[in-house]
Amino acid sequence: MRWLSVQGAVTACLRSCSGLIIHLHYLKHEGNAQAGGYLKQLHNVRTLFTLSLLSDVLEVCNNLSKALQTKELNLNDVPALVGHAIQELERQEKDYGTSLRVLNKTIREINDTVSKAMVEAKVDSSKVLKPLAEFSRSSFDFDKTIREPFLKGVIQNLKDRFPDTELLTAFATVLDPRCYPVNRQDLRSYGKAQHKKLTDHYDAKGDKSTLDGARATADWPSFKRWVWDLMQKQRELKALDVCPEGNVTDNILWETREKGLTPSDLLRIANTLHESLHPCHRKLLRIMLVVPAHTADVERGFSAMGRVKTKLRSRLEQKSLDRLLRVSIEGPPLPDFPFHRAVEKWLQVPKFRKFDREMFKKIYRVDPAYSFDPITPRHLLKVTSQ
Repeated sequence: MRWLSVQGAVTACLRSCSGLIIHLHYLKHEGNAQAGGYLKQLHNVRTLFTLSLLSDVLEVCNNLSKALQTKELNLNDVPALVGHAIQELERQEKDYGTSLRVLNKTIREINDTVSKAMVEAKVDSSKVLKPLAEFSRSSFDFDKTIREPFLKGVIQNLKDRFPDTELLTAFATVLDPRCYPVNRQDLRSYGKAQHKKLTDHYDAKGDKSTLDGARATADWPSFKRWVWDLMQKQRELKALDVCPEGNVTDNILWETREKGLTPSDLLRIANTLHESLHPCHRKLLRIMLVVPAHTADVERGFSAMGRVKTKLRSRLEQKSLDRLLRVSIEGPPLPDFPFHRAVEKWLQVPKFRKFDREMFKKIYRVDPAYSFDPITPRHLLKVTSQ
């Protein structure tokens, strides 16, 4: 089970705890032994303490998980995100979180709600639930048995999952244009330590098939000036209303003028250059683009495949499925799709289907000036008078 769904279950359980207790109590006295077992577990201070602890911890893990799943994740932000989550958990290790601080208030509300329900239902006094005792550190040894071991385990798990965040920071500093300084005079001393960390990590002495550390170090000043010049040119293009006719580089800079250059855009531009220019940094860019900072994109791909390849489309060929998935995941938004051009092209396809195209053209005509809602396919074509 994932963090997000676990937190939703814990939150729902805490919010509706009174109702659950009352319902389980009635089921128990109707002879449901399983409900009696659940009631014994839920109507318990230890359980409420554990749920409150989970609510506090899962909120931190949730925020970190959602931040790491963003599509345009900047690797430079990963160490800060993980560090902030660890600091918040360490703070909870020293003192109680929000839900634990109001645990006694939650217990009192549960006691009041259950008591009122029992009175209204005129339950026999022998069957009335006893009120829960309020929590106190002196009477319950939950800190040492539950809270501290759990928090230490979560913190250690985070540290194990992100053992070398400095390498991620180095990748972002060296290869992500969004991290570069705005002023050219700051470029001279920019990224020296981070570049050295990358070259030391990936330089295989004597193996020419991998990164040549000495060559990468010598090329670093030239590479960062090239990146900064691209950013400056993009700022100039951003002030224009129309993309000027130019080369592939100008087109990429124009396309990305709003979001800014990313490492993938940088590699696209670098691949248009002569192979002798910045070869080491191209290798580093390729390595960076396959670093698995998160698996959210993979999971989105599986979800998209489930939407595209339904039971009614089980005979889709691999080639067609690949194209449909590319459109679904990487394609433009639905309102931007040129439906009229697609219909016109479809009408030009040879008659390999049993369909009277001439009759189709007579009855339905594509009206380019017609503004349609792409969400409702019936608005795609407009019936025009003959």
